[in-house]
Amino acid sequence: MALRVIRLVNTLSNTHTADVIGKQVLHSATEFCSKLGIVEEKADENIYWLELLDELIRETNEIVAMVVASIRTAKHRR
Repeated sequence: MALRVIRLVNTLSNTHTADVIGKQVLHSATEFCSKLGIVEEKADENIYWLELLDELIRETNEIVAMVVASIRTAKHRR
């Protein structure tokens, strides 16, 4: 997107008005792309933390299963 905006701004006429508008559009477009990059990084980071939680949930379920098996074994031996 930023490259398309740069090409567009380069096609504007050489007037003061076009220069001011072009600079504003260029700034907004590049800032927008930069912000999207930050959103992408944060979303990726969020996936990382969710994967950690998923792994912890899986491990906790395994521990619960072992405890339940131990309880059943202990009751069976009585």
